[in-house]
Amino acid sequence: MRGKSRGMVKRTLLIVATLDTKGKEAAYVKECVESLGVDVLVMNVGTMSEPSMGADFSLENVLKAAGRGPFPGTSGVLRRSEAVEAVQEGGIAIARRLLSEGRVDGILGLGGGTGTSIAAAVMRSPPGHAATRRRGAPSGCGGNVRPTP
Repeated sequence: MRGKSRGMVKRTLLIVATLDTKGKEAAYVKECVESLGVDVLVMNVGTMSEPSMGADFSLENVLKAAGRGPFPGTSGVLRRSEAVEAVQEGGIAIARRLLSEGRVDGILGLGGGTGTSIAAAVMRSPPGHAATRRRGAPSGCGGNVRPTP
């Protein structure tokens, strides 16, 4: 449950980030947001290598929410397009649950081309939560991030 801060309901931000490539940036944003008195939950949607910071929702949590089995990193069990689809599905499921439970007030996405695509899918997904604040912070633009057949 969200706590109270100075007589007001304390807000919580969900950061959806590719922690394998944007972990330092996510840690910095988390620190800045927390310094403003906002709680932060972090979801890792990075599929290429080990995350560079801890997350409240690990890649394994996200894949489990999508109904997918363990994802052993770069071993080739899932093609990249399958991994992206799986983390989008899992991220959407987790975000919807957190929003419906009133555990988050906003979503911020951090990633490169593919990470931003994943985060954007998560931020677009929550129906009935039009008041939720959502922002994306891409590090690059113009890549083709559509799944390959």
